[in-house]
Amino acid sequence: MDQDRSYRLSRREALRLSAATLLAAGLAGGIGHSALAALPEGFPGETSVVYDVVRDGAVVGKYRFDFSEEDGDLLVRSDVSIDVSLLIIPVYSLRHEGLERWRNGKMVTFHSETDDNGTKRVVDIVPEGGEYRVTHNGDVDMRPGEAMLGTLWHPDTPNAPMLIDPIKGKLRDVTITDQGSMTISVPFGTAEAKHYAIRGEIAQDIWYGPDFYLWQAEFPVKMGGVLTLRRRK
Repeated sequence: MDQDRSYRLSRREALRLSAATLLAAGLAGGIGHSALAALPEGFPGETSVVYDVVRDGAVVGKYRFDFSEEDGDLLVRSDVSIDVSLLIIPVYSLRHEGLERWRNGKMVTFHSETDDNGTKRVVDIVPEGGEYRVTHNGDVDMRPGEAMLGTLWHPDTPNAPMLIDPIKGKLRDVTITDQGSMTISVPFGTAEAKHYAIRGEIAQDIWYGPDFYLWQAEFPVKMGGVLTLRRRK
């Protein structure tokens, strides 16, 4: 767990920094069926991308993607780790692991396991009859096939009409608008990135670089302030 220093905040606020806030309330990425654009040639390749989870300048966690190939399928592994302390006392922790399998430009399976401050969650998603069959802790629901999974890596995310929470499997209606390009800080200096605003049942701002990767994401925490995902490598 990479953590520059513990973020000091009230116990009530720390407990509200839940998986629903971090992922369900904003991290979006992609699976829509026929509406989903093809991935750019050579993207993402076999690589890893790591983000610091930052609040008020303090690193409180890490978000990592690992991309690989297996028998012609694209595998996308996501790994989230957050620890928040009040002074030196741990008050909140999140551990989340997910695995997407893509074949011929479509997601064919998703599985995630989460420990949300002691609450265990398991989600499985598979296509079925043009929709997605979503199982969360044994409960089954169907989600529209044009929805996107909330993992945020796919560069076609801005075209998503709906997002699927990768921790609880809930559906979120959203509107995503192009906010133009802007300069953001990156590990090696600055870079031009495309900015999109996600509004509706969730609120988030996301930035994609010219290499098609997500470079930054920001969204408010319920008790005030902004949580930022900032690309490290």
